[in-house]
Amino acid sequence: MSYIDYDDFEDEKFGEDMEEKISKYHHALNRFHTSGSSGSDLPPIDALENLIEYCLEKQKFEEALEFSNLYLSYFPASTEAKNKKAVALLNLGMTNESIETSQEVLDMNPFDIDALLNMAIALESIGKSVNALELINKALEFDPNNEDILFNSALINQSLQNFDEALKILHLIEDNESYTKDVYQEIAYSYSNINEFAKSIEYYKKAIDESPYDYYLWYNLGVVYSYAELHHKAIDAYDMALAIDEDFFLAWYNCGNAYAALGRLNDAIDCYQKALEIDPDDLDTMHNLASALGDSGNYEAGIEVFNKILDGRPDYYPAYFGRGICLDAIDEFELAINDYNKCLESKPDYAEVIYAKADALYNLDLIDDAINAYIKALEYEPGNLECLYDLGSTLFEAKRYDDAYETFEAVIKIAPEWADGYYSMAKLFAVKNNYESAAKMLSIALSIDNKKIASFIEDFSPLVTDIVDFESKILDYLNDK
Repeated sequence: MSYIDYDDFEDEKFGEDMEEKISKYHHALNRFHTSGSSGSDLPPIDALENLIEYCLEKQKFEEALEFSNLYLSYFPASTEAKNKKAVALLNLGMTNESIETSQEVLDMNPFDIDALLNMAIALESIGKSVNALELINKALEFDPNNEDILFNSALINQSLQNFDEALKILHLIEDNESYTKDVYQEIAYSYSNINEFAKSIEYYKKAIDESPYDYYLWYNLGVVYSYAELHHKAIDAYDMALAIDEDFFLAWYNCGNAYAALGRLNDAIDCYQKALEIDPDDLDTMHNLASALGDSGNYEAGIEVFNKILDGRPDYYPAYFGRGICLDAIDEFELAINDYNKCLESKPDYAEVIYAKADALYNLDLIDDAINAYIKALEYEPGNLECLYDLGSTLFEAKRYDDAYETFEAVIKIAPEWADGYYSMAKLFAVKNNYESAAKMLSIALSIDNKKIASFIEDFSPLVTDIVDFESKILDYLNDK
Protein backbone atom coordinates (compact mmCIF):
# COMPACT_ATOMS: atom_id res chain seq x y z
CA MET A 1 0.00 0.00 0.00
CA SER A 2 3.01 2.31 -0.40
CA TYR A 3 2.55 5.61 -2.09
CA ILE A 4 4.71 8.02 -4.08
CA ASP A 5 2.86 10.98 -5.52
CA TYR A 6 4.00 12.45 -8.82
CA ASP A 7 0.63 13.93 -9.79
CA ASP A 8 1.43 17.53 -8.92
CA PHE A 9 2.79 18.48 -12.32
CA GLU A 10 0.61 20.07 -14.96
CA ASP A 11 1.07 18.98 -18.54
CA GLU A 12 1.51 22.62 -19.55
CA LYS A 13 4.77 22.70 -17.59
CA PHE A 14 6.29 20.32 -20.10
CA GLY A 15 4.75 21.53 -23.33
CA GLU A 16 2.35 19.76 -25.65
CA ASP A 17 4.95 17.70 -27.48
CA MET A 18 6.35 15.74 -24.50
CA GLU A 19 5.08 12.39 -25.76
CA GLU A 20 6.73 13.00 -29.11
CA LYS A 21 9.98 14.02 -27.43
CA ILE A 22 9.97 10.97 -25.18
CA SER A 23 9.45 8.65 -28.13
CA LYS A 24 12.20 10.37 -30.10
CA TYR A 25 14.73 10.34 -27.25
CA HIS A 26 13.81 6.78 -26.27
CA HIS A 27 14.67 5.54 -29.76
CA ALA A 28 17.80 7.67 -29.78
CA LEU A 29 18.98 6.06 -26.56
CA ASN A 30 18.33 2.60 -28.01
CA ARG A 31 20.39 3.44 -31.06
CA PHE A 32 23.13 4.88 -28.90
CA HIS A 33 23.33 1.70 -26.76
CA THR A 34 22.88 -0.87 -29.54
CA SER A 35 24.60 0.56 -32.59
CA GLY A 36 27.03 2.97 -31.03
CA SER A 37 25.64 6.12 -32.64
CA SER A 38 27.31 9.44 -31.91
CA GLY A 39 24.60 10.46 -29.46
CA SER A 40 24.04 13.76 -31.14
CA ASP A 41 20.29 13.19 -31.05
CA LEU A 42 20.18 12.40 -27.32
CA PRO A 43 18.16 14.77 -25.12
CA PRO A 44 20.04 17.87 -23.98
CA ILE A 45 21.05 17.97 -20.33
CA ASP A 46 18.78 20.87 -19.50
CA ALA A 47 15.74 18.87 -20.75
CA LEU A 48 16.41 15.71 -18.77
CA GLU A 49 14.94 16.85 -15.45
CA ASN A 50 11.61 17.68 -17.06
CA LEU A 51 11.62 14.42 -19.00
CA ILE A 52 12.22 12.38 -15.83
CA GLU A 53 9.50 14.21 -13.91
CA TYR A 54 7.03 13.81 -16.75
CA CYS A 55 7.73 10.10 -17.13
CA LEU A 56 7.25 9.50 -13.41
CA GLU A 57 3.98 11.44 -13.46
CA LYS A 58 2.69 9.48 -16.45
CA GLN A 59 3.98 6.19 -15.03
CA LYS A 60 6.40 5.67 -17.89
CA PHE A 61 8.88 4.09 -15.54
CA GLU A 62 11.13 2.41 -18.12
CA GLU A 63 11.70 5.75 -19.81
CA ALA A 64 12.14 7.48 -16.43
CA LEU A 65 14.86 4.95 -15.58
CA GLU A 66 16.58 5.47 -18.96
CA PHE A 67 16.62 9.25 -18.60
CA SER A 68 17.72 9.04 -14.95
CA ASN A 69 20.66 6.84 -15.93
CA LEU A 70 21.55 9.25 -18.72
CA TYR A 71 21.46 12.19 -16.33
CA LEU A 72 23.63 10.27 -13.86
CA SER A 73 26.16 9.56 -16.61
CA TYR A 74 26.67 13.34 -16.70
CA PHE A 75 26.30 13.98 -12.97
CA PRO A 76 27.08 10.76 -11.05
CA ALA A 77 26.72 12.41 -7.66
CA SER A 78 23.24 13.84 -8.24
CA THR A 79 21.16 12.65 -5.29
CA GLU A 80 17.99 14.03 -6.88
CA ALA A 81 18.49 11.89 -9.98
CA LYS A 82 19.31 8.86 -7.85
CA ASN A 83 16.13 9.33 -5.83
CA LYS A 84 14.04 9.48 -9.00
CA LYS A 85 15.86 6.45 -10.33
CA ALA A 86 14.99 4.60 -7.11
CA VAL A 87 11.31 5.44 -7.63
CA ALA A 88 11.41 4.15 -11.21
CA LEU A 89 13.19 0.96 -10.17
CA LEU A 90 10.67 0.27 -7.43
CA ASN A 91 7.73 0.72 -9.77
CA LEU A 92 9.37 -1.64 -12.27
CA GLY A 93 9.54 -4.34 -9.60
CA MET A 94 13.31 -3.99 -9.20
CA THR A 95 13.06 -3.60 -5.45
CA ASN A 96 16.60 -4.61 -4.46
CA GLU A 97 18.07 -2.28 -7.05
CA SER A 98 15.84 0.51 -5.76
CA ILE A 99 17.04 -0.09 -2.19
CA GLU A 100 20.67 -0.10 -3.35
CA THR A 101 20.17 3.19 -5.17
CA SER A 102 18.57 4.81 -2.11
CA GLN A 103 21.44 3.51 0.01
CA GLU A 104 23.90 5.22 -2.35
CA VAL A 105 22.14 8.50 -1.61
CA LEU A 106 22.15 7.90 2.13
CA ASP A 107 25.86 7.08 2.03
CA MET A 108 26.35 10.58 0.62
CA ASN A 109 23.73 12.26 2.84
CA PRO A 110 22.25 10.30 5.76
CA PHE A 111 19.62 13.00 6.20
CA ASP A 112 18.17 12.85 2.69
CA ILE A 113 14.42 12.75 3.27
CA ASP A 114 13.52 11.40 -0.19
CA ALA A 115 16.00 8.56 0.07
CA LEU A 116 14.74 7.57 3.52
CA LEU A 117 11.17 7.64 2.24
CA ASN A 118 11.95 5.68 -0.94
CA MET A 119 13.87 3.01 0.93
CA ALA A 120 11.10 2.70 3.53
CA ILE A 121 8.51 2.20 0.80
CA ALA A 122 10.69 -0.40 -0.90
CA LEU A 123 11.28 -2.31 2.33
CA GLU A 124 7.57 -2.31 3.13
CA SER A 125 6.83 -3.73 -0.32
CA ILE A 126 8.95 -6.82 0.44
CA GLY A 127 7.47 -7.36 3.89
CA LYS A 128 10.15 -5.64 5.94
CA SER A 129 7.68 -3.28 7.53
CA VAL A 130 9.49 -2.99 10.87
CA ASN A 131 12.65 -1.78 9.13
CA ALA A 132 10.55 0.49 6.96
CA LEU A 133 8.93 2.09 10.01
CA GLU A 134 12.35 2.74 11.56
CA LEU A 135 13.38 4.66 8.43
CA ILE A 136 10.08 6.55 8.28
CA ASN A 137 10.43 7.59 11.91
CA LYS A 138 13.97 8.74 11.23
CA ALA A 139 12.72 10.83 8.32
CA LEU A 140 10.02 12.35 10.57
CA GLU A 141 12.70 13.38 13.06
CA PHE A 142 14.18 15.58 10.34
CA ASP A 143 10.88 16.78 8.89
CA PRO A 144 7.98 16.06 11.29
CA ASN A 145 5.37 17.94 9.23
CA ASN A 146 6.15 16.36 5.86
CA GLU A 147 2.78 15.01 4.76
CA ASP A 148 4.24 12.57 2.20
CA ILE A 149 6.21 10.95 5.01
CA LEU A 150 3.25 11.04 7.38
CA PHE A 151 0.99 9.39 4.81
CA ASN A 152 3.46 6.60 4.14
CA SER A 153 4.03 6.20 7.87
CA ALA A 154 0.30 5.51 8.17
CA LEU A 155 0.45 2.93 5.39
CA ILE A 156 3.38 1.14 7.00
CA ASN A 157 1.58 1.12 10.35
CA GLN A 158 -1.38 -0.47 8.58
CA SER A 159 0.84 -3.24 7.26
CA LEU A 160 1.98 -3.84 10.85
CA GLN A 161 -1.66 -3.98 12.00
CA ASN A 162 -1.13 -0.78 14.01
CA PHE A 163 -4.46 0.62 12.88
CA ASP A 164 -5.00 2.96 15.83
CA GLU A 165 -1.63 4.60 15.14
CA ALA A 166 -2.38 4.74 11.42
CA LEU A 167 -5.68 6.50 12.14
CA LYS A 168 -3.99 9.01 14.44
CA ILE A 169 -1.59 9.95 11.62
CA LEU A 170 -4.19 9.97 8.86
CA HIS A 171 -6.50 12.28 10.78
CA LEU A 172 -3.59 14.74 11.07
CA ILE A 173 -3.44 15.09 7.27
CA GLU A 174 -7.12 14.56 6.58
CA ASP A 175 -7.57 18.14 5.29
CA ASN A 176 -4.68 18.01 2.82
CA GLU A 177 -6.27 18.61 -0.59
CA SER A 178 -3.53 16.69 -2.37
CA TYR A 179 -4.37 13.52 -0.47
CA THR A 180 -8.10 13.91 0.17
CA LYS A 181 -9.43 10.77 -1.54
CA ASP A 182 -6.43 8.66 -0.59
CA VAL A 183 -6.54 9.69 3.06
CA TYR A 184 -10.29 9.09 3.25
CA GLN A 185 -10.02 5.59 1.84
CA GLU A 186 -7.10 4.69 4.10
CA ILE A 187 -9.03 5.98 7.13
CA ALA A 188 -11.98 3.87 6.00
CA TYR A 189 -9.74 0.84 5.53
CA SER A 190 -8.24 1.26 9.02
CA TYR A 191 -11.64 1.60 10.67
CA SER A 192 -12.86 -1.55 8.91
CA ASN A 193 -9.93 -3.48 10.36
CA ILE A 194 -10.86 -2.54 13.92
CA ASN A 195 -14.54 -3.37 13.24
CA GLU A 196 -15.73 0.23 13.43
CA PHE A 197 -17.88 -0.27 10.38
CA ALA A 198 -20.03 2.85 10.70
CA LYS A 199 -16.96 5.09 10.62
CA SER A 200 -15.46 3.04 7.79
CA ILE A 201 -18.64 3.50 5.75
CA GLU A 202 -18.64 7.24 6.49
CA TYR A 203 -15.12 7.66 5.11
CA TYR A 204 -15.62 5.46 2.07
CA LYS A 205 -18.58 7.68 1.23
CA LYS A 206 -16.36 10.74 1.63
CA ALA A 207 -13.79 9.18 -0.70
CA ILE A 208 -16.55 8.40 -3.21
CA ASP A 209 -17.68 12.03 -3.08
CA GLU A 210 -14.16 12.96 -4.18
CA SER A 211 -14.00 10.27 -6.88
CA PRO A 212 -17.52 9.00 -7.70
CA TYR A 213 -16.40 6.88 -10.68
CA ASP A 214 -13.77 4.93 -8.77
CA TYR A 215 -15.31 1.46 -8.95
CA TYR A 216 -12.90 0.10 -6.34
CA LEU A 217 -14.17 2.58 -3.76
CA TRP A 218 -17.75 1.42 -4.38
CA TYR A 219 -16.56 -2.18 -4.09
CA ASN A 220 -14.76 -1.53 -0.79
CA LEU A 221 -17.87 0.21 0.54
CA GLY A 222 -19.81 -2.93 -0.36
CA VAL A 223 -17.31 -5.12 1.46
CA VAL A 224 -17.69 -3.08 4.65
CA TYR A 225 -21.49 -3.20 4.36
CA SER A 226 -21.11 -6.99 4.08
CA TYR A 227 -18.90 -7.06 7.19
CA ALA A 228 -21.64 -5.11 8.98
CA GLU A 229 -24.23 -7.62 7.66
CA LEU A 230 -26.03 -4.82 5.81
CA HIS A 231 -26.33 -7.03 2.77
CA HIS A 232 -28.96 -5.03 0.88
CA LYS A 233 -26.74 -1.94 1.03
CA ALA A 234 -23.73 -4.06 0.08
CA ILE A 235 -25.54 -5.21 -3.05
CA ASP A 236 -26.34 -1.59 -3.96
CA ALA A 237 -22.65 -0.69 -3.62
CA TYR A 238 -21.50 -3.67 -5.68
CA ASP A 239 -24.08 -2.74 -8.34
CA MET A 240 -22.55 0.76 -8.53
CA ALA A 241 -19.08 -0.75 -8.97
CA LEU A 242 -20.42 -2.99 -11.75
CA ALA A 243 -22.20 -0.08 -13.43
CA ILE A 244 -18.78 1.54 -13.77
CA ASP A 245 -16.92 -1.64 -14.71
CA GLU A 246 -19.12 -4.59 -15.62
CA ASP A 247 -16.08 -6.89 -15.85
CA PHE A 248 -15.08 -6.36 -12.22
CA PHE A 249 -14.73 -9.95 -11.04
CA LEU A 250 -14.56 -9.30 -7.29
CA ALA A 251 -17.76 -7.24 -7.34
CA TRP A 252 -19.69 -10.07 -9.04
CA TYR A 253 -18.25 -12.61 -6.57
CA ASN A 254 -19.00 -10.59 -3.45
CA CYS A 255 -22.40 -9.54 -4.74
CA GLY A 256 -23.15 -13.25 -5.04
CA ASN A 257 -22.07 -13.75 -1.44
CA ALA A 258 -24.35 -10.91 -0.30
CA TYR A 259 -27.32 -12.40 -2.14
CA ALA A 260 -26.53 -15.82 -0.64
CA ALA A 261 -26.44 -14.29 2.84
CA LEU A 262 -29.97 -12.97 2.22
CA GLY A 263 -31.15 -16.38 1.00
CA ARG A 264 -31.66 -15.05 -2.52
CA LEU A 265 -29.95 -18.06 -4.02
CA ASN A 266 -31.04 -17.62 -7.65
CA ASP A 267 -29.57 -14.10 -7.67
CA ALA A 268 -26.43 -15.43 -6.00
CA ILE A 269 -26.12 -18.14 -8.66
CA ASP A 270 -26.46 -15.52 -11.42
CA CYS A 271 -23.66 -13.44 -9.88
CA TYR A 272 -21.32 -16.40 -9.45
CA GLN A 273 -21.92 -17.41 -13.07
CA LYS A 274 -21.12 -13.85 -14.20
CA ALA A 275 -17.92 -13.95 -12.16
CA LEU A 276 -16.94 -17.26 -13.76
CA GLU A 277 -17.41 -15.77 -17.22
CA ILE A 278 -14.58 -13.41 -16.27
CA ASP A 279 -12.40 -15.93 -14.38
CA PRO A 280 -13.61 -19.45 -15.24
CA ASP A 281 -11.11 -21.22 -12.98
CA ASP A 282 -11.59 -19.35 -9.70
CA LEU A 283 -12.03 -22.06 -7.07
CA ASP A 284 -13.82 -19.97 -4.47
CA THR A 285 -16.43 -18.84 -6.98
CA MET A 286 -16.95 -22.36 -8.31
CA HIS A 287 -17.29 -23.66 -4.76
CA ASN A 288 -19.81 -20.98 -3.79
CA LEU A 289 -21.77 -21.58 -6.99
CA ALA A 290 -21.93 -25.31 -6.29
CA SER A 291 -22.98 -24.65 -2.69
CA ALA A 292 -25.70 -22.21 -3.77
CA LEU A 293 -27.00 -24.75 -6.27
CA GLY A 294 -27.12 -27.38 -3.53
CA ASP A 295 -28.76 -25.01 -1.05
CA SER A 296 -31.43 -24.19 -3.64
CA GLY A 297 -32.25 -27.90 -3.98
CA ASN A 298 -30.51 -28.34 -7.33
CA TYR A 299 -28.26 -31.05 -5.95
CA GLU A 300 -27.30 -32.70 -9.23
CA ALA A 301 -26.14 -29.38 -10.70
CA GLY A 302 -24.19 -28.69 -7.52
CA ILE A 303 -22.54 -32.11 -7.75
CA GLU A 304 -21.55 -31.39 -11.37
CA VAL A 305 -19.75 -28.20 -10.34
CA PHE A 306 -18.04 -29.93 -7.42
CA ASN A 307 -16.95 -32.69 -9.85
CA LYS A 308 -15.43 -30.04 -12.11
CA ILE A 309 -13.52 -28.55 -9.20
CA LEU A 310 -12.16 -31.93 -8.13
CA ASP A 311 -11.23 -32.92 -11.68
CA GLY A 312 -8.84 -29.98 -11.74
CA ARG A 313 -7.92 -29.91 -8.06
CA PRO A 314 -8.32 -33.30 -6.39
CA ASP A 315 -6.58 -31.86 -3.31
CA TYR A 316 -9.25 -29.17 -2.77
CA TYR A 317 -10.82 -30.74 0.31
CA PRO A 318 -13.74 -28.27 0.80
CA ALA A 319 -15.23 -29.58 -2.46
CA TYR A 320 -15.43 -33.10 -1.00
CA PHE A 321 -17.43 -31.74 1.90
CA GLY A 322 -19.72 -29.75 -0.39
CA ARG A 323 -20.28 -32.68 -2.72
CA GLY A 324 -20.88 -34.93 0.27
CA ILE A 325 -23.66 -32.65 1.48
CA CYS A 326 -25.34 -32.79 -1.94
CA LEU A 327 -25.01 -36.57 -2.07
CA ASP A 328 -26.40 -36.78 1.46
CA ALA A 329 -29.42 -34.75 0.38
CA ILE A 330 -30.29 -37.25 -2.37
CA ASP A 331 -29.88 -40.19 0.03
CA GLU A 332 -26.55 -41.36 -1.42
CA PHE A 333 -25.24 -41.82 2.09
CA GLU A 334 -22.37 -44.21 1.32
CA LEU A 335 -21.02 -41.92 -1.41
CA ALA A 336 -21.43 -38.97 0.94
CA ILE A 337 -19.42 -40.76 3.63
CA ASN A 338 -16.67 -41.48 1.08
CA ASP A 339 -16.46 -37.76 0.34
CA TYR A 340 -16.48 -36.83 4.02
CA ASN A 341 -13.61 -39.26 4.57
CA LYS A 342 -11.64 -37.73 1.69
CA CYS A 343 -12.12 -34.32 3.24
CA LEU A 344 -11.02 -35.59 6.64
CA GLU A 345 -7.84 -37.02 5.16
CA SER A 346 -6.74 -33.43 4.56
CA LYS A 347 -8.34 -31.90 7.67
CA PRO A 348 -8.94 -34.57 10.31
CA ASP A 349 -10.14 -32.08 12.94
CA TYR A 350 -12.93 -30.64 10.77
CA ALA A 351 -15.76 -30.96 13.29
CA GLU A 352 -18.53 -29.96 10.89
CA VAL A 353 -17.56 -32.74 8.47
CA ILE A 354 -17.35 -35.33 11.23
CA TYR A 355 -20.82 -34.25 12.36
CA ALA A 356 -22.18 -34.61 8.82
CA LYS A 357 -20.56 -38.04 8.58
CA ALA A 358 -22.23 -39.03 11.86
CA ASP A 359 -25.63 -38.08 10.45
CA ALA A 360 -24.98 -40.10 7.30
CA LEU A 361 -23.92 -43.12 9.37
CA TYR A 362 -27.11 -42.76 11.37
CA ASN A 363 -29.15 -42.71 8.15
CA LEU A 364 -27.50 -46.01 7.22
CA ASP A 365 -28.58 -47.45 10.60
CA LEU A 366 -24.95 -47.74 11.66
CA ILE A 367 -25.88 -46.51 15.10
CA ASP A 368 -22.70 -47.35 17.02
CA ASP A 369 -20.53 -45.80 14.31
CA ALA A 370 -22.76 -42.71 14.31
CA ILE A 371 -22.43 -42.37 18.09
CA ASN A 372 -18.65 -42.59 17.86
CA ALA A 373 -18.63 -39.95 15.12
CA TYR A 374 -20.83 -37.57 17.13
CA ILE A 375 -18.49 -37.98 20.08
CA LYS A 376 -15.48 -37.32 17.84
CA ALA A 377 -17.07 -34.17 16.42
CA LEU A 378 -17.73 -32.90 19.92
CA GLU A 379 -14.10 -33.43 20.87
CA TYR A 380 -13.20 -30.74 18.35
CA GLU A 381 -16.28 -28.57 18.89
CA PRO A 382 -17.66 -29.24 22.37
CA GLY A 383 -20.11 -26.34 22.24
CA ASN A 384 -22.01 -27.58 19.18
CA LEU A 385 -25.53 -27.80 20.64
CA GLU A 386 -27.14 -29.57 17.68
CA CYS A 387 -24.45 -32.23 17.56
CA LEU A 388 -24.74 -32.76 21.30
CA TYR A 389 -28.51 -33.10 21.04
CA ASP A 390 -28.22 -35.55 18.12
CA LEU A 391 -25.77 -37.60 20.17
CA GLY A 392 -28.24 -37.72 23.06
CA SER A 393 -31.10 -38.72 20.77
CA THR A 394 -29.02 -41.47 19.18
CA LEU A 395 -27.90 -42.77 22.57
CA PHE A 396 -31.54 -42.80 23.64
CA GLU A 397 -32.48 -44.75 20.51
CA ALA A 398 -29.67 -47.22 21.27
CA LYS A 399 -31.13 -47.64 24.78
CA ARG A 400 -27.95 -46.29 26.35
CA TYR A 401 -30.08 -44.36 28.80
CA ASP A 402 -27.43 -43.39 31.33
CA ASP A 403 -25.24 -41.90 28.59
CA ALA A 404 -28.26 -40.20 27.08
CA TYR A 405 -29.13 -38.69 30.48
CA GLU A 406 -25.64 -37.17 30.83
CA THR A 407 -25.83 -35.83 27.29
CA PHE A 408 -29.27 -34.22 27.66
CA GLU A 409 -28.14 -32.78 30.97
CA ALA A 410 -25.28 -31.12 29.10
CA VAL A 411 -27.72 -29.85 26.46
CA ILE A 412 -29.88 -28.22 29.16
CA LYS A 413 -26.81 -26.66 30.76
CA ILE A 414 -25.72 -25.11 27.45
CA ALA A 415 -29.23 -24.05 26.37
CA PRO A 416 -31.49 -23.65 29.40
CA GLU A 417 -34.07 -21.74 27.33
CA TRP A 418 -34.36 -24.45 24.66
CA ALA A 419 -37.42 -26.70 25.06
CA ASP A 420 -36.01 -29.71 23.20
CA GLY A 421 -33.52 -30.59 25.93
CA TYR A 422 -36.22 -30.80 28.59
CA TYR A 423 -38.64 -32.58 26.25
CA SER A 424 -36.08 -35.28 25.44
CA MET A 425 -35.20 -35.62 29.10
CA ALA A 426 -38.92 -36.12 29.82
CA LYS A 427 -38.99 -38.97 27.29
CA LEU A 428 -35.97 -40.49 28.97
CA PHE A 429 -37.61 -40.39 32.40
CA ALA A 430 -40.85 -41.75 30.94
CA VAL A 431 -39.16 -44.82 29.48
CA LYS A 432 -37.63 -45.44 32.90
CA ASN A 433 -41.09 -45.10 34.53
CA ASN A 434 -40.03 -42.06 36.50
CA TYR A 435 -43.26 -40.20 35.78
CA GLU A 436 -42.78 -37.45 38.33
CA SER A 437 -39.42 -36.41 36.84
CA ALA A 438 -40.87 -36.81 33.34
CA ALA A 439 -43.73 -34.50 34.30
CA LYS A 440 -41.31 -31.94 35.70
CA MET A 441 -39.21 -31.91 32.51
CA LEU A 442 -42.31 -31.85 30.31
CA SER A 443 -43.72 -28.96 32.32
CA ILE A 444 -40.59 -26.90 31.69
CA ALA A 445 -40.55 -27.82 28.00
CA LEU A 446 -44.20 -26.79 27.53
CA SER A 447 -43.67 -23.54 29.42
CA ILE A 448 -40.97 -22.68 26.85
CA ASP A 449 -42.77 -24.06 23.78
CA ASN A 450 -46.41 -24.98 24.30
CA LYS A 451 -46.69 -26.18 20.70
CA LYS A 452 -45.01 -29.39 21.74
CA ILE A 453 -48.25 -30.53 23.32
CA ALA A 454 -49.46 -31.35 19.79
CA SER A 455 -46.91 -34.18 19.45
CA PHE A 456 -47.14 -35.41 23.04
CA ILE A 457 -49.31 -38.50 22.38
CA GLU A 458 -47.32 -39.53 19.32
CA ASP A 459 -43.95 -39.12 21.03
CA PHE A 460 -44.75 -40.70 24.39
CA SER A 461 -47.14 -43.55 23.44
CA PRO A 462 -44.30 -45.90 22.39
CA LEU A 463 -42.45 -45.18 25.64
CA VAL A 464 -45.02 -46.00 28.31
CA THR A 465 -47.27 -48.99 28.91
CA ASP A 466 -50.41 -46.93 29.44
CA ILE A 467 -50.44 -43.52 27.75
CA VAL A 468 -53.79 -42.58 29.33
CA ASP A 469 -52.50 -43.32 32.81
CA PHE A 470 -49.27 -41.47 32.03
CA GLU A 471 -51.16 -38.48 30.71
CA SER A 472 -53.29 -38.46 33.85
CA LYS A 473 -50.21 -38.45 36.07
CA ILE A 474 -48.70 -35.64 34.03
CA LEU A 475 -51.85 -33.56 34.36
CA ASP A 476 -52.02 -34.25 38.11
CA TYR A 477 -48.44 -33.05 38.45
CA LEU A 478 -49.08 -29.93 36.39
CA ASN A 479 -52.23 -29.14 38.38
CA ASP A 480 -50.37 -29.54 41.67
CA LYS A 481 -47.79 -27.10 40.42
